Amino acid sequence: MVADILIQNGSIIDGSGASAFAGDIAIKDGKIIAVGSLGSCEAKRVIDAKGQVVAPGFIDIHTHTDFTIQLDNRCESQIRQGVTTEVVGLCGASNAPCTESTRSEIIRPEILKGNWTSFSSYLSALDSAKPGTNLACLVGHGTLRTITMPASTRSREASADEIKAMQYELEKCFEAGAFGLSTGLEYFPGKAANSYELEQLCSVIAKHNTFHACHIRNRDMHGLSAYLEVLEVARNSGSRLQISHMNNKYGRPEKTMERALKMIEWMRDDGVCVGMDVIPSIWNHSFASALLPLWALDLSIPELLSVLKDPKKKSALMHNPEPYMQLHVQGKWDKIYILDAKKTHRYIGMNLAEIAKEKNCDSGWDALFALFIEEEETLHSIVFTGECFPMDDIMEVLQDPYCCVCSDSVASATDGVTKDIKISPDTFTWAERFLRTFILEKKLLSLPEAIRRLTSLPAAQAGIQNRGLIKDGYCADIVVFRPEELNDNATFVDSACYPTGINTVLINGQVVLHDTVRASEQSGMILRANAQ
Repeated sequence: MVADILIQNGSIIDGSGASAFAGDIAIKDGKIIAVGSLGSCEAKRVIDAKGQVVAPGFIDIHTHTDFTIQLDNRCESQIRQGVTTEVVGLCGASNAPCTESTRSEIIRPEILKGNWTSFSSYLSALDSAKPGTNLACLVGHGTLRTITMPASTRSREASADEIKAMQYELEKCFEAGAFGLSTGLEYFPGKAANSYELEQLCSVIAKHNTFHACHIRNRDMHGLSAYLEVLEVARNSGSRLQISHMNNKYGRPEKTMERALKMIEWMRDDGVCVGMDVIPSIWNHSFASALLPLWALDLSIPELLSVLKDPKKKSALMHNPEPYMQLHVQGKWDKIYILDAKKTHRYIGMNLAEIAKEKNCDSGWDALFALFIEEEETLHSIVFTGECFPMDDIMEVLQDPYCCVCSDSVASATDGVTKDIKISPDTFTWAERFLRTFILEKKLLSLPEAIRRLTSLPAAQAGIQNRGLIKDGYCADIVVFRPEELNDNATFVDSACYPTGINTVLINGQVVLHDTVRASEQSGMILRANAQ
C-alpha cells in the first residue's frame, strides 16, 4: 500500500467517543484508506505524531463565516484552532436567496461580491472564493421573509400566500444543496413570525430530511416558553431541531436550564429529534440595534436617525416589550461592552457606563443613541457583548450527550482585512477554551467525549456525511495536537491572537498547517447536502 500521507505514532481519538488508541493513519486522494498499525505502509509524506493526539478535524456547527469569506478566504482563526468544517447561514441570516430589489438589504456590498440571486448561484460564488475550511450552508428564515414580504410589512405575521412563497423558495434552496433552515426569533424580521409560519416551513425541512437550527425567541425571563415553542414546532412538523447556542442569559429564573433539558428529554421520549449547541463562554454578543423595539427595526436608517435625534420621540426606543437582554433593562451598563464599530471604533473595549461618562450622557441608553447617531448609515454595524451567560448553565447543558460546542463567530485573522472585524471576543479562542477550561481543568467530560462533541456529533446533527470520524473511506479532515500545550493566548481587549497546542491540520487530505506554519493550500470545499 502506497499512501499520499502517513500519520504515524499518534494517540488516535477517532471522534466516536471511544478511548484513544495507538496507531497510524494512511491517506490517499483526500480520503482515509487505512487506520491501525501500518508499519509496512509507504507514503510520499510521513508526519510523526508521537506524543500527540490525532483526531478528526473539528466541526463548528454555528458560525457566520459566510459574511467574511470573500474578504479573507484563509479562515486562519478557525484552522489554527483545528476547525476544518463550518456550518454557516445561522440565526435566520443567509446571503441567498435574494432578488434584484432586495439585494442591498441581504448582501452587504463592502464585504460580499457577486451577482447571485438563487441559492445555487450563491454556492457557486462560494466555490470561486476557494475557502480555507469546508462550508455547509443553511438558508436564513429572515432572508426568506425579506424576499417574500414588502419592506414596510415585515414586523407583522406573514400571510398564507407569503408563507407559500417562502416554502417555494426553501424547496429550491434544498434542491441546490442547503443543509437546513436557520431561524433567528430574537432578531428582526424573524421575531415577527408566529408558530404556524415556523411549522409550515419546518414541514419542508421534514420532507427533505434536513434540520432546523433555531435561535429561540427569548433566553432569560421567558426562556421556558421559547424552548417549548420550538420543541412543539419540531414535534408538529416532524423536523429535526438544533437549538442554537443554548446559553441562557442573565436574568433567567432559577432552574431554567434544568427544566428546559427536562422538556427536551420528554420530547425525545416522544420520538422528536432534538440537539443543541453551546458557546463555551460567558460573553453574549450581537448587533447593538437588537436592543431596539421591533417597530424601530422596521424603519429605514434615515427614519431611525430622525427618531434618535428627536428628544420627544427617542424615549420610546427605550421601551421594548421583548428586550434582547436583561442587563440593559436593569441598567447594568457597566456589563455591556462595545466590541466592534465603524465610525465609533475608538470606543471598542469600553462599556456603556464608561462611554456615558465620557460623553456626559445621563444613561447608557443616551450613550448608545449617541453612538448610533455618530455612526449614521452604519449604525447597524455596532457590535456589543455583555457578561450574560452563567457558567453553571454552560456546564449543565454540556452534560447532555447531544450538546455540541460552537463559536457563534466568523473566521478571521491577525492580519489582512478581517483583523479589525470583531463579532465575538472568542473568535480566536473558543475551541481551545472549551478543551482547556472545561475538559483539562474542570474535567467535565473525558477528552474522547469532548472530541465527539466537536466532530461526529455536529456532523450527524447537521447531516454532514463522511466527516467527523477517523474511519476508512472518510474524508481526511484531521487535527494533530498536544492537549497539555493548549492555550488560547487571548485577552478581552487583545482577542486577535492565535492559540498554541494545535500543530497540524489536514483538510480534504491536504496539509494546511504543520508545526504551526500555515501552508498556502486552500483545500476547503463548499459542501452540498444533496451531493454527498
